[in-house]
This record gives sequence, structure tokens and C-alpha cells, in this order.
Amino acid sequence: MITLKEFEAGWRVVTADYDYSRHDGNNPKIAVDRIVEHLGKDKALEVFSVFCKIKKGDGRLCHRDRLPEVNIPDTTPYRECMGLDDIHSAHVDQIIFEITK
Repeated sequence: MITLKEFEAGWRVVTADYDYSRHDGNNPKIAVDRIVEHLGKDKALEVFSVFCKIKKGDGRLCHRDRLPEVNIPDTTPYRECMGLDDIHSAHVDQIIFEITK
């Protein structure tokens, strides 16, 4: 199980790498390459799984079923993580699609 601190650190990497990719036209492939380089694919998938669990009611995350299930009984502390809304859910979904190809 991913801890709150691991998720927060991972999400900071995701947002920084996404911001970097915005200079190349929001290319999800560039974001994914950087995210995987910094976190590794397994940890990145875990971070996105937690994000999708937090945002479970967000219909824009249509590729969430490609992610591994995470066992987090209470997502409340994870919801308080800074920057969860720094990336639009549709862009997160594009990244999830790219990373799970």
C-alpha cells in the first residue's frame, strides 16, 4: 500500500513533469516518459490509482479501469494533498491511457 507521504511525493513529481510537458503542447507521451523516469512505472501506476480512488466520482477518468486496485480504506487524508486539482482530470486520463498502453 502506498503511504500518504509516498503519494504526496509522487504527486509532486507528476505535477512537475506534467508542467514540463505543457511546453511541448501538453503531450501526454512526454509527461509519461518523464514520470516513469522519475518514479518508475509501478510507483507511477500506484500514484494514479490513488488519484482515481480519490476522484472516484469524476467521469472524465474513463481509463481508470486499466490501473491496479489500491487498498486504501479511507481516502480522506489523501484528499488533503496539495495540488490534486493542478492537472485537469481529462489530462490525467490522457496520461493514464499513455502509461498503460
